[in-house]
Amino acid sequence: MKLKIFKAIGGQLKILKHFNKRKKMKQRAVKLTEPETNNESSKRISQNLFKKIFLSVFILTLFSLNINAQMFWGQAGNFGGTKYASAPSSASLNITGSFTIECWVYRSTAGLGYIMHKANGSNTGYTLYVNPTGLITVGTNNTQRLTSSASVPENIWTHVAATYLAGSTYTIYINGVTSGTASSNSNPLSNTDSLLIGKRENGINLPGMLDEIRIWNRPLSQAEIQRNMRTSLGATGGNYTGLVFSLTFQDENSNATLFNFTDWSGNGNTSYNRGVTAIDLGSKPSSVFSLNESLDLDGTNSYFAVPNHSSFDLNGESTFEAWVYMAGFTSGQGQNIISKGISNDGYSIFVTTGGILAYRINSTSASTNYPMPVGRWVHVAFTIDAANLVRAYVNGTQVTSATRTAIISNTDSLFIGKSNSGGYFNGFIDEVRISKFVKTPAQIKDYLYCSVDASNDLPGTDIVWNFDGLARDNGNHGTRGYFRGNALFSNPGTQTNVPVSPLVRADNNNFTAGYNTKTSSRRIPETGTSGNMTDDSIIIAGNPSISDINLFVGINHTYDGDIDMVLIAPNGDSVTVCADFFAAGNNDNIVAIFDDNADSSLINNRYIDISTRIKPLNSMNPVFTGDNPNGVWRLRIRDDNTSDTGRMYSWGIQINNSPLVGIQNVSNEIPDRFELKQNYPNPFNPVTNINFTIPKEGFVTLKVFDITGREVKTLVNENLQSGKYNVDFSGMELSSGVYFYRLDVRQAGSSTEGFSDVKKMILVK
Repeated sequence: MKLKIFKAIGGQLKILKHFNKRKKMKQRAVKLTEPETNNESSKRISQNLFKKIFLSVFILTLFSLNINAQMFWGQAGNFGGTKYASAPSSASLNITGSFTIECWVYRSTAGLGYIMHKANGSNTGYTLYVNPTGLITVGTNNTQRLTSSASVPENIWTHVAATYLAGSTYTIYINGVTSGTASSNSNPLSNTDSLLIGKRENGINLPGMLDEIRIWNRPLSQAEIQRNMRTSLGATGGNYTGLVFSLTFQDENSNATLFNFTDWSGNGNTSYNRGVTAIDLGSKPSSVFSLNESLDLDGTNSYFAVPNHSSFDLNGESTFEAWVYMAGFTSGQGQNIISKGISNDGYSIFVTTGGILAYRINSTSASTNYPMPVGRWVHVAFTIDAANLVRAYVNGTQVTSATRTAIISNTDSLFIGKSNSGGYFNGFIDEVRISKFVKTPAQIKDYLYCSVDASNDLPGTDIVWNFDGLARDNGNHGTRGYFRGNALFSNPGTQTNVPVSPLVRADNNNFTAGYNTKTSSRRIPETGTSGNMTDDSIIIAGNPSISDINLFVGINHTYDGDIDMVLIAPNGDSVTVCADFFAAGNNDNIVAIFDDNADSSLINNRYIDISTRIKPLNSMNPVFTGDNPNGVWRLRIRDDNTSDTGRMYSWGIQINNSPLVGIQNVSNEIPDRFELKQNYPNPFNPVTNINFTIPKEGFVTLKVFDITGREVKTLVNENLQSGKYNVDFSGMELSSGVYFYRLDVRQAGSSTEGFSDVKKMILVK
């Protein structure tokens, strides 16, 4: 749906509302073959196009039953000593040379237990099992080849891996550390038996749980095992060549059955579940996996390629966007973020040799005049409307606009991190989204910090690459891309000082619609400050007395253990939410929601990743309950080490678990008419209050537009009962000028009855 606002004669405002009808379902199929070419054909994959779930409390309550995590990773399989899974024999699983077998295992009790077994009693194939004392054994052709020197403890997740170099050496690794080697020239012999997971054919099952079961047809190096072990992995090509089986127990997007047995490797080795039950580890920070990865590119022949698909072959209204972190410049070389088509057709986003953000539509390139920073996450977005007006946004704020020719369709592959002619990107790219409609400034801002897939994004966003270990699109198509050169997932859980984009997935926490959020770029510690302090502020207005408060923070930092974080209310009440905390592994970032009601606490050296929701060090609700939230809130960060470097990208506050910012029902008395009142104060700086009444239940939208008719903020977008309502609007991130706010009410059970009104307000700074 698009809204176009026009100024009319006599100072009156006329609004033409145009609904761009879209089909509810699209049937799409694609056949992906080997490495991309510039003229690969594609078909469409059959899949439902899910509408965006409206932010009503009822719907969010249902939605929260399925979505709890940063994205939705965190499913594991409970084998319980009696259950198992099986994958039919295939050419890729019938390994007769080098291999790597790896997984995470959780032994619930002592005893013999088979992890993987492809032999079925014959003197062929390969096997991996844990013996009664916890030692790991790898075997081939019904013969033990090597037993580990270290044991796997009970009731602790442990990573195990066994490698074999054909005709040479077996090696076992426990948590990435070598635990034995043995020389052998016994390659596994061919067989047609199924791959059994969690048992062998004589019924010796695993007493415990498994996760991230992977098989490769080559021996991984110790460095590869260490780097990938904390990533939920499903990738093809480049550094991931040879991955033939990847059972993660979860789906690539959350509108499907979360717990499943799909093979993520792309080889079609989907398994059958023989009674294995789900273990949901996704509602809390992870002690095993890094939850918010990105695409890691080194600037030298590294990129991600996707065969042509109609969903990103743009030729009309569109939006393309990404989070970008430039690690550095290559002298005399531009750097491409995304690119589709040669110089005479298609589109691209790139950074010029002079370090300026730019774009190309067909044969015309243009600068945005925005200098791209080094060592900092930046969100970039470009929209193209029906009149071919291109608008560029940085962190949700428009930086330029110009009219170009319409994008010319082409059959070329989509490249992320390069163009057809080179221009390799040096740094990290995350959350690439491509949509066949024009996102408004408000929609771009609303989704800046929320990681999305097919179930929670706007209708029409066809393609989303989250790069959270998966090389497939998390949107509506599941389109697979291929790693090229040295391209990798970022692996922040195992690599030191890897930046993490400020994205959180917490739909059941009304993120981000219920949060007063602020985009920031404050250094930690702030340059030139005494005591290594960084202070930032947010203005909140007009909410009722506090009974519950949640805090969102997006920070990259050298070392978590040096950070003290204090939230300060307008009346001076304060809570230290984080101090001297450090995570296990190498994740040096805090991108999370602090919530007293979370089910995980800050415990030193426990978590690889503290994304999603976590309890603060000290409870916030007892301190802030009863306070009036109106006024300036401050977040104070102290860095205990002057040699550290870090940056805060965003933070925000949610009051009383509100599904939307600033709306409150001030009276349940049934009014006798619809009414949209003039905001007060007016003019305002930067906060004003809007009142409206509705005599009947209906679906209510209250939106703010600038003088050109572009939507800048959605204040209400939910079903409301009859009553009187107040909504607070902050123009803190807007420039001075004239704005309009429009109330639309669609009556419940009716597609025609309703109410609409528009009023003008003035922001003066």
